[in-house]
Amino acid sequence: MNSFTLKIIAVILMTFDHLYSFFPNIFPYWFTCIGRLSAPLFFFCLAWGLHYTHNKLNYLKRLYIGSLIMGIGDTMLPIIFHAPQGHLMNNIFSTMLCTAIIAFLIDLYRSNDPRFKKYCFGFIALQAVQLFICIVTVNFAPKFINLAIGVFPSIFGVEGDIMCISMGILLYLFKDDRIKLIISFTLLSLFWIALNPIQWLIIFSLPLMLLYNNKRGYGMKYFFYIYYPLHIFIFYILSVI
Repeated sequence: MNSFTLKIIAVILMTFDHLYSFFPNIFPYWFTCIGRLSAPLFFFCLAWGLHYTHNKLNYLKRLYIGSLIMGIGDTMLPIIFHAPQGHLMNNIFSTMLCTAIIAFLIDLYRSNDPRFKKYCFGFIALQAVQLFICIVTVNFAPKFINLAIGVFPSIFGVEGDIMCISMGILLYLFKDDRIKLIISFTLLSLFWIALNPIQWLIIFSLPLMLLYNNKRGYGMKYFFYIYYPLHIFIFYILSVI
């Protein structure tokens, strides 16, 4: 199974999840249950995308632009439609961006790159600043917290928080070793049982990952960057009008 197929499956499952999230009185609960499989597949594709990309900086830039777009949309739509702020907090790009930056630092460490200490210190300092900005925003300008997270992604404030980033890092570290991937991902799934009654269902995405054949498949570079914000914003507008 190539990465194109995995992404299409992830997009379909994500759409099911968001249909239930925005329209819980219309769509059945099992929509969000099967939707649990989407995030691991996306982060698995992210791991291999970072591995194969010829320009990691451009990859990070695309994720940051996606984070900005979601931050702006998540902030402005509730204001425009006079709807509650808390219902629209979707921004997987910010989570992916934090994951990708940490993966980049891991690569620097593995290669004994002299830039590792400088970049690592810079990332930690930036996270402290970002966390401070998010705390100030949520206390003094809560309407703009999604914008703050989109502009200043923090590992403690992004969608899925540190747990989702941890999953992404595990997938990146063990993508080449199936045994370690199976063990680590299974343990993560079991740990999640204590935190969320359905999040452990991510374990069922593992067989799909193991079918990956290290091939790209049909090129669809910008589809997800367009589809993700588009379907989120459309679903939200339909849910509040």
